[in-house]
Amino acid sequence: TESCSVEAYARIRPISFPRYESGELQGDLRAMRHPNLHGNDFSPLAIGDPIFKRWDGTDIYFDGPEEGEDLTFFFANEAAYYEKNVAFVLARTRKLSIQRLKLS
Repeated sequence: TESCSVEAYARIRPISFPRYESGELQGDLRAMRHPNLHGNDFSPLAIGDPIFKRWDGTDIYFDGPEEGEDLTFFFANEAAYYEKNVAFVLARTRKLSIQRLKLS
């Protein structure tokens, strides 16, 4: 039988919106997800990449603790996750080898 590889994504954890120490969402009027993330689900994400932008124009950067060339993200800026305080989900890209099925 033949095998092929498939790209898969293993969820690591959700990334929350930045908060004030009081617990109030900074994302309400102080920060939004960074424009670089918009429309780029499943793109690489590295330590030091901007992930949020404050209204004063300054960036908030991804600082891990996860590292590796296989980091990615998805569900960036999904409205349904806002009330759950999820800005996006961090994941690892994996290549899986699978056996092709023979159909008769």
